[in-house]
Amino acid sequence: MDIAEEMDFKVLHGIVDCLWVEGSPVEALRERVERKTGLPLEAEHFDWIVFLPLADGFGAYNRYYGRLPDGSIRVRGVAARRHDTPEYVREMQRRMFAVMARAKNSAELKSTGKEVADIFRETVTSLPAADPRQMVINHRISRLTYSHRCIEGAAVQAYRDHGIGIAPGMKIQYIVTDARRYRVEPAWCAKSFDLSFYRGRIDRAYAEIVSAYSQRNQVKKFPVIHSV
Repeated sequence: MDIAEEMDFKVLHGIVDCLWVEGSPVEALRERVERKTGLPLEAEHFDWIVFLPLADGFGAYNRYYGRLPDGSIRVRGVAARRHDTPEYVREMQRRMFAVMARAKNSAELKSTGKEVADIFRETVTSLPAADPRQMVINHRISRLTYSHRCIEGAAVQAYRDHGIGIAPGMKIQYIVTDARRYRVEPAWCAKSFDLSFYRGRIDRAYAEIVSAYSQRNQVKKFPVIHSV
């Protein structure tokens, strides 16, 4: 980071083995850091990138998505990548990322906002008629008892009610049928789902995408350097 700043790069984020910077020439930075540290490095470029905002206004270095020069989208820490995201919500974000992948720079990205919003509205409108099997939540059990009522605890109890033994580390699959009353059914027997609860999951996933269109969010082109 010190070397990058000495060379007039703007340091955006850093974590363990990665440093996100804005500026050029990045190859000169890579070579100088290698000479100084003895660590072999790789430089990777993003056409644009979005760091999801934290409460303090800064971006989260482990929750981001951005376009690589080959047109693919790299995604970290958002709904589409989390194991507990229902497929219905995951598919919404996948469709949105496919639209955003067409944008080669931040200006083009802004122009995709309407199409992305249309996907959101379509997802919400279609929710009541969705197949309950698309609402399955995957959860790996870390405990068997809970000190307060919660959806995860209700899911564990639902498995017990069906005579299924559970243990820490086991993955369970369930559907929320009534979040206010903490009612949950194992995935294989649920015939309905809580519309309000899943609408909330949709809204939160869409909020991650809307960050790309916020005036406060920087989505410029810059490289990331990481050790190998």
